Formats: sequence, structure tokens, C-alpha cells
Amino acid sequence: MKKILLITSLYPTEDIQIKNNTAVCHYFAKEWIAMGYMVRVVNLYNIYPAVLYPLLHIAKSILADRTGFAIMDKRLTDDHDYEMDGIKITRMPAYKRMPHGDFSETVILTLVDKITKLLQKEQFEPDYILGHFILPNIRVVAALKEQFPNAITTISLHGEETKLIPSVLSCLPKIDYVGYRSYPIKRSFEAIYGEKPYFMCMSGVPAEYICSSPKQFENGIHKYIYVGSFMRRKYPSCLIPAISENHPKKDFIITYVGDGNGIKDIHQVAKQQHVIDNIIFTGRINRSDITSKLDSHEVFIMISKNETFGLVWLEAMSRGCITIASRGEGMEGIIKNGENGFLCNAGDSNELSKIIENVKKMDTKALQRISANAIETAKSMTDHKMAEQYINGIEH
Repeated sequence: MKKILLITSLYPTEDIQIKNNTAVCHYFAKEWIAMGYMVRVVNLYNIYPAVLYPLLHIAKSILADRTGFAIMDKRLTDDHDYEMDGIKITRMPAYKRMPHGDFSETVILTLVDKITKLLQKEQFEPDYILGHFILPNIRVVAALKEQFPNAITTISLHGEETKLIPSVLSCLPKIDYVGYRSYPIKRSFEAIYGEKPYFMCMSGVPAEYICSSPKQFENGIHKYIYVGSFMRRKYPSCLIPAISENHPKKDFIITYVGDGNGIKDIHQVAKQQHVIDNIIFTGRINRSDITSKLDSHEVFIMISKNETFGLVWLEAMSRGCITIASRGEGMEGIIKNGENGFLCNAGDSNELSKIIENVKKMDTKALQRISANAIETAKSMTDHKMAEQYINGIEH
């Protein structure tokens, strides 16, 4: 039985709630367990000097709104072991002097020593050492390659690499494969660091989420939905004027699922457009409950920028929604304009208005064709198939 060591900066945890914390690595780990692999997870989370935490606590919602990344405002300095879905996880603090900085060599060596001793104690010699998020994980994975020279090493990128980092460049020779969450991330990284053997590590949807038949659109297009954080780079308020001008009789609703500081902008724009009564806010809801919301709407829209990968778009497609995403972002290569959805420039309300106008003019058969194609795309991208593709990408 082959063994996978997964090292990541973000992982679900049962003892603290972190806003915008992603469970994507856990979805992969669960599928690898089901495929017969042994999986051990080490979650290296950043901690900073204690003096910064009062400021982080005050500013965490603003920082999360601007960056999209989970903000830990509790300084947890001890290792913590726990299990989720039969997977062993150890959370270890990774100290850095300031946000956006690199880690000292002492910190990296300490982390590597702790992980090595942990694996030795458990007699867990990994066949694969898979890192997610670039720092400190690429440095830790590269150092572990020296401890386990026969292991295949990877680092998977979530869009956080924005500049040349000397330590990253020096680690790349010890990384066998680079994983990319989307093709734009691949282009961005290769422009800075050059080409490396790579694989795509896009997420999937649970097979049970995928509906069996397309939407029927008997009543036309009237119900729109947005699912995500209300942060500025996602442009949630730009839906309102684009939709309003295509419904002069105000015969529409827009349902916003999520939360964030941008809710003020949504309210303001809705009042300016005199459509506040057409807006519904649900707050955050569980992933498993989103399907019923998607089923009761015809069109899903989120035209954000700097998107790593569009799992929420894929979920909308799995329920047969007419899905509108951002051009040149995380859904590039997945949504094909006019075939299984539509693409719009990020934040461009005028272009979005034209797309909606086009969608509203389509006959029922054309809408059903796009809905059916969206479902077929989702069928090719289930959690199991994407986890399988991930491993196959580094075993070839």
C-alpha cells in the first residue's frame, strides 16, 4: 500500500473556525483513502510575533476581504493531533516574523526535524510528499526529499506566487512536479520560475451532487444566484445593474449566498437601482445545502478576478445552471463560452448585461443544451476523477 504525506498550510480543523479556510486538500485526501492509499497530513499554519495578534483580530475581516485567504487571529503555539474521516492530521505552528515574509532557516529545519521524527515514530515512509501552498511548504518538501530520497515530491500552487522568491528558486531542483490549480496559475508561475514537469490538480464535485437531467426553463430566466464571499475582487454588486436593465418589469430575484464586507455595496447599488425588494440574502450555508438553492435558480453568476479554481462554478454546473464565470481566470479551459456556460471579463457589468440579454433571448432548447453540457462537464470532474487525475499525473 503506497503512502502519501500531504503538507499544507490550510486544512479543516475541529477546534477552531477560520473564515475562508478551504477544505480542498481534505477532499483529495478522502478520495485517496478510498482508492487504497495511506494518507498522513501535516498542517503547517503560520504564527507571528504575539504583538501582532491584537491588530490581526481587529483587521481580520478586512484582510480576508482583500486577500481571500483564511486569517488566523489566534496564536496557537502547540502541536495538535486529530482525525477527520479516518485521516490522521497534525497541526504544527510555523513561525514567521511578519506576514508576507519568508521563513528563517531555523524554522524550516525545526519543522523538518519534527515531521521526520513523527514519521519515524509511526513507521510511515512516504512514497509521495505532496505540498500545497508555496511557503513554507516548498522548502519543507525539498528538505524532506533528502530524508526520503525515493519519494516523489510535488508542490501545488493556489495562485499565491506573485514574485521571484530566492528560496523557492533554490528548492525547485528537489521538486519533481509542480501542480497547478488552473492554467492561468501555470502561466504565471512559469513566467517567473520557468517550466517544470507539471500536473493539473483541479478540484471536483461529489458524484452525488450531479443532477441527472438539465433544467427545463419552462418559465424563462428570472432567478439568479451568487455563491461566495462578498469581497471586492468578486464584484458581487455588479450583478444588480446588469440584471436590472434586462428586466424592466423587475420580474427577477438575485439570491446572494455568503457574507463579507461587500454586503454594504450590494445594498447601496440595489437601492440606487430601486430593486432592494428583489434581493435575497441567505448568509453562509453548508456546502451540502447549496444544491437546493442552485436547483431553484436558473443562472449562476460570479465574475471575480484572481480566482484560483472555480469549485463553486463547477457545483453550479453540476446542477444544470446557466453558469457565467470570469474570462482568463480559474475556469479557463473548463467553461467554453456558449457551449456549457459563458465567460465575462471580471467585474464588467456592461459585458455581463449583454450576456444576460443573449441568454434571455435563447429558446428553451438552446438553454437546455447548455444546461446538459454543463452537467456533462461536471460528470467528468467528480472528486474521485480529479483525485485520480492528480495521482496519475505524478505516476506517469
